[in-house]
Amino acid sequence: AAVDSFWKESETQRLIVYFKDADLIATTNPPDKFKKKALCFLKLAPVKLDPDNVDSKVIFGDFGDAPLEHLSTVAQEVFLPVITNPRNQHGWPEVITKEVMENMHKFIASVYVTIGQTKGKTLLPMPPSESSSGSGGADGASTTDQIHVLESAIVTWTRQIKGVLKTDPEQALNRDDGEHPGPLTELEFWEDKAANLNAIHEQLSGPKIRKVVTVLDVAKSSYFPAFQKLCKEVAHARVEANDNLLFLKPLDKYFTKLQNNQDEFEGLVELFKPIMHLVMLVWKHSHHYNTPGRIVVLMRQICNDLIMQSQKFLPGGEIFGLEPPEAVEKLKLLLNVLGSFKSFYFEYKGRTTRDTPQNPWKFQNSALFARLDAFLERCHDILDLTQTALQFNKLERVEVGGTKGKALSANVRQIHADFEEALEKLHQVEYDVMDVESKHFDDDFYEFRTCIKELERRLGSVIIQGFEDCVTVGTAFKLFDSFEGLLEREIIMADLEKKQMELVRFFGTDLKEVEAIFHGQRDKPVVGKNLPPCSGAVKWVRALHERVKDPMEKLTSLNKLVMETDESREVTELFERVGAQFEEY
Repeated sequence: AAVDSFWKESETQRLIVYFKDADLIATTNPPDKFKKKALCFLKLAPVKLDPDNVDSKVIFGDFGDAPLEHLSTVAQEVFLPVITNPRNQHGWPEVITKEVMENMHKFIASVYVTIGQTKGKTLLPMPPSESSSGSGGADGASTTDQIHVLESAIVTWTRQIKGVLKTDPEQALNRDDGEHPGPLTELEFWEDKAANLNAIHEQLSGPKIRKVVTVLDVAKSSYFPAFQKLCKEVAHARVEANDNLLFLKPLDKYFTKLQNNQDEFEGLVELFKPIMHLVMLVWKHSHHYNTPGRIVVLMRQICNDLIMQSQKFLPGGEIFGLEPPEAVEKLKLLLNVLGSFKSFYFEYKGRTTRDTPQNPWKFQNSALFARLDAFLERCHDILDLTQTALQFNKLERVEVGGTKGKALSANVRQIHADFEEALEKLHQVEYDVMDVESKHFDDDFYEFRTCIKELERRLGSVIIQGFEDCVTVGTAFKLFDSFEGLLEREIIMADLEKKQMELVRFFGTDLKEVEAIFHGQRDKPVVGKNLPPCSGAVKWVRALHERVKDPMEKLTSLNKLVMETDESREVTELFERVGAQFEEY
């Protein structure tokens, strides 16, 4: 079909024929890989082919599994000799000849450089051989042209080498493509840079480039001093890259485990101490990796992998699908693991002041942990959300007693329904809530918190009305127990502060009444008819103690501000005094 299309359809201008296993394949589109040589037929114009025009309208050739190398060889061994042959330049003006030659050499150099880039290396293209070998031309004009060609090569090499020298691992962190490289990227960077600089150094030390540099030195070229300086920079950068790679290699296995963790999430904690210890040793003994810029980049990359593992452990899309207690437990575990990493960092930061007092770690925390802290803040927000859900879900089973109980219970059910609606709205968001870069969460969470504050005010009003309907200390505490967990919420706590003071007074009055009963009946307590006098008296005093003991235990769980007032202290002292009297009795 491809051959037929190439022959009959003018729009089809390319045909490729190659072997795949034992089959001969013809196609109009190049395959992803060539294992052997392939034949390529190209039309010179969009025409239909026939036996009369096929020779004049189609050209053909072959290429192998390395098309760039093939192109480079053909350009240098076939095209260049054809173009430089004086017989093929007959009738060309000198300007045209020079321009064609320059463009051809530029093309060959460009292909050579591109081949290096595909292999992760910087290949320095050589100037045309006839120019680099002719340092002593017959006339001044020829020599000047030769020097110009060599200087052009120096300019090209300088641009390439400076491009390599300028590369820095921080560039990967500052990209806007949404990628957040981990510490293995740091090791790969220094491995690639070391290999690249070693290859450049080898080329600069080779006879061909040394010959070019010698010619420019003899010719007193203004480019020579600058290039010599650049060669020294390459030598220094090469030593630095190889030194950094040498010192970072021991971290490889730990960074690999951190990036590809297949064990339990909490198992990551076991990696933190050896990682931080090795980082400190690198800082202490390395000749080039002991600068703030290097460690800051490495720490940011480690934080990126920790965030990535956290998102794998608790994906944003699964959080709201978990039961609130499970979600709370996972979030607390996540926060503990990330918090322990920061703890190990601060521990070793303190050690550097002793081990390397002349060069301790003085990095700004914001420079190291900006993204990790933003992620931790997001986790705290989601933990607050899930804990709020856990607390408000209790309202589903709350029934308020008393004369106003029916109306108040209906209010509680409505508050719970409104909460469920606000929570569902947050559950329906389309972005990943664990993605720090997703700023929509901040707006949605603010809206949720605003709604929760309003619900807390309404709930506080319900609790106050229920409290006013209580006739004993016991029923008041029973009411508070019904809303256990919600009473600690800031708005409800503020609303209940006055009522809790009333409860303290209420209990103080009850305590005085119990003390009066004790003193009034201690010599002749009310004892059951079937009980002996002594054990009956003990049972009587224990009943009095139980009457005040349980309410006092619940009082201590009230707002600390309430329990620290003078009135509360007096009640507490009275309880202790009465309790001591009961014990003595």
